[in-house]
Amino acid sequence: MDRIRQLGERKYPIQEHWLAECYRTMLVISERLGKETAESVAYQEKYERLKENINRFYWNEEKGAYIDSFSSGKNHVSRHANIFAILFDIADRGRKEQITTSYFKFYEMDALCRMGCLEEVLTRIREYWGGMLERGAVTFWEECDPAVLAEEQYDMYGDKFGKSLCHAWSASPIYLDCTLPVCTRTFP
Repeated sequence: MDRIRQLGERKYPIQEHWLAECYRTMLVISERLGKETAESVAYQEKYERLKENINRFYWNEEKGAYIDSFSSGKNHVSRHANIFAILFDIADRGRKEQITTSYFKFYEMDALCRMGCLEEVLTRIREYWGGMLERGAVTFWEECDPAVLAEEQYDMYGDKFGKSLCHAWSASPIYLDCTLPVCTRTFP
């Protein structure tokens, strides 16, 4: 069954990306447990079919990126959809090279690492997380914007001092410190 057509228009195709990754993960788990059965073959088929449909309906050749809507005609490019397309191997190598992102720091850095953009990753780490250090951080903040005045740097969500100053999702450099050597082995 064609899941995308069945569900109709989606505002965010990342739901389909995550479903594809779930199918792929179930296949890997089945293989590692030595339970390669008709069910694991079905996961592979579902992954491949969904991946094909995501590429057919959401890839916009003119923009060189995945879009949020294939029937509205708006062709809005979603950073999230493009990052997940890289991380979940939905985008082939040629498409991965066309995709650009500037947000969603953890996934963005991981995607750039997997694409072999190691210098760019290091530059962004130095700029973004280095900016936290320059402002006196001793932990990873939830968010850092160098354009914000120093006296407002802890405000977030409309709340003075609303920003988490010890935020796990901002700890990407720790993960990437372990991942970068793997990326250099993966990409020439």
